[in-house]
Amino acid sequence: MNLRDKINSSGNEYSPKISPDGTRIAGATRNRKLAVIPATGGTPEFLPIDTLHIVVKWSNDGNRLLIRTGDQEGATLLEWVDLKTGKTSVFNKL
Repeated sequence: MNLRDKINSSGNEYSPKISPDGTRIAGATRNRKLAVIPATGGTPEFLPIDTLHIVVKWSNDGNRLLIRTGDQEGATLLEWVDLKTGKTSVFNKL
């Protein structure tokens, strides 16, 4: 199974990014889920984020994802997602 197949198995990907240590792949799926998938294969972990978003980058320690999303007023947000808790915090509002 190649990298694209692993990501597509979670519902077709947008902006997949490989973790700094190379062990995980994160991407937003077409069915509006944020998925983290083991790079060697396996079951995706879906984070409780319910808006369409694009993964921008991993944090250096691999514990958070920076995602681009929007708010109810139509502004673009950059938010950190904590992979342990699923909680988000606004990094920047554009």
